[in-house]
Amino acid sequence: MNTVVVGAGMVGQNLAEALYREGYNVTLIDSRARPLERASESLDIQTLQGHGADMEILAQAGAKQAEFFMAVTDSDEINLLACLVAKEMGSLLTVARVTSTAYLGGKRVFYRNLMGVDIVLSPENLTALEIAKQARAAGVVAVENLTGGRLQLKEVIADSGRPTVGSPLRELKLPKDTLVALLMRDGVAIVPGGDDVIRPGDAAFVIGRSKSMGDIEALVGKEVGKVSRAIVVGGGGIGLAAAQNLANLRVDVRLLERDAERCEELSEELSKGVVLNADGTDIKALREAGIEGIDLFVSASGEDEVNLAVGLLAGELGANKRVVVVKRPDFTPILERLGIDRAISPRTLTANSIMRYIRRRKFTNLATVGENRTEILDIIVSSKGAVVGRSLEDVDFPRGAIIGAIVRGDDVIIPRGGASVEPGDNVIVFAGSDSIPRLEKIF
Repeated sequence: MNTVVVGAGMVGQNLAEALYREGYNVTLIDSRARPLERASESLDIQTLQGHGADMEILAQAGAKQAEFFMAVTDSDEINLLACLVAKEMGSLLTVARVTSTAYLGGKRVFYRNLMGVDIVLSPENLTALEIAKQARAAGVVAVENLTGGRLQLKEVIADSGRPTVGSPLRELKLPKDTLVALLMRDGVAIVPGGDDVIRPGDAAFVIGRSKSMGDIEALVGKEVGKVSRAIVVGGGGIGLAAAQNLANLRVDVRLLERDAERCEELSEELSKGVVLNADGTDIKALREAGIEGIDLFVSASGEDEVNLAVGLLAGELGANKRVVVVKRPDFTPILERLGIDRAISPRTLTANSIMRYIRRRKFTNLATVGENRTEILDIIVSSKGAVVGRSLEDVDFPRGAIIGAIVRGDDVIIPRGGASVEPGDNVIVFAGSDSIPRLEKIF
């Protein structure tokens, strides 16, 4: 299957790499030679230098036969125009990355109808939504809604004094119909096997029937609770959208912005929160805002270095969970090793979101966790799936993936080796990105 990516920046390179790994024929276009050279050095893909909306360049790239066409340059106008040209040439699905609010909201429908842009994605909105997810454990709501409350997913922090900590998973005496489906360690998600051990400080994602989950905290550790108070530093697009999303979740949110004129604008936009004219790097201002013991602290200024410094400072001042926004994806593992709970890259989120749209034909992403982007998936089993009618222990299941639950009508099954799936079942799978192509073939 042919795909075309316009823009060889961080978003475009992440997309090209993800598509290449999943078996797509990828053509990457950019007006600059150096980014294309870097991509060619690591990936066996076609690269073309030129304008992303040039019909001749797009014809060389195979836009007429492209199943997916993605324009992700730093220019909204080039992205929209490139999608218009590609759609006219015959591309089936077109995706445009945009940042200006002039192209967002209800205007997305206008651009889809007039210009043939199937999907308009905003890195700022995606980042704000990801920040809001920190107000509750990732995937919890989605899983509970899927099963009408019959199935629960809890994120618990392993305590060294609990009986399950320090022993191989195969030896644990967990309640019936529960399963440790995922471990989060130093920002990296691990799909565990029987020999893996829960270590103190690990975040363990435990899935099971609701009636069987009552003792999980006593066995493993403290459940990650809902956020009730939050501070957001930075009144730009991301900071404002994050504060609005948190306020809509009934979080008591305070937004700090040092520019007085911008504060007046923010006060009109943020009706359910408090806007403070203050410098987020000022210790006195942070204390006056109530940082000590705050549930969630977000640093979303436009500068990576400032966000890092403020995030580290917030920890010293008593903030519990700290989230920082960074432009460079390669900063995220470093920041999390320094004690930041979550480092979010808008560019990485944009690439991952596009990949989820592409996969949505077969799978639904309920949540994405960890720096290595392990996904919690809802898969509807096809009648032609290789897994149908076979014992799961006999299926060549990919490494880095595990079935957490099978939803069959009103029944919820926490599978063991002898279980099997039937056509029409909803299967909750925890999977690393590398295992997803194999899962598509199995289900």
